Amino acid sequence: MRESKSQQLVFHVILILVALAMIVPLLLLFMSSITDENTLVSDGYSLFPAKLSLGAYTYITTNSSTIFRAYGITILVTAIGTAAGLIVTALMSFSLSIRDLPGQSVISFLVFFYDAVQRRPRSFIHHVDGLRRRQYDLGVRAAVHADQRF
Repeated sequence: MRESKSQQLVFHVILILVALAMIVPLLLLFMSSITDENTLVSDGYSLFPAKLSLGAYTYITTNSSTIFRAYGITILVTAIGTAAGLIVTALMSFSLSIRDLPGQSVISFLVFFYDAVQRRPRSFIHHVDGLRRRQYDLGVRAAVHADQRF
């Protein structure tokens, strides 16, 4: 089935808008990196800054040891957290795979109960609680402003 010219035009416009939605933030980020710091503070972010400066890049090159140390700490914390989570998960799954393990049903219950409490019902409870709060807020607002309606 061949699309008409108008359908192609609509699809092209949509794709151009999606591409701009992805490119403009990156361009704004780059332009803010070459904008003078005082101009950025006073005028805010702009695609066409009033004053350009490479101060951010000179800061990175002159203070590279601080930045590399920060990246090193970030990578180390991420690696340790990932390894710890993987080890705990592997040990737990191995122990739960043994059929004759004493207390397997208790451990299994605790794992599934924790998962159920932490994820699914909690979001539902918060959603229902949020609806109740909104209804209460609307009721309070209606009661407070009831005398102003008449």
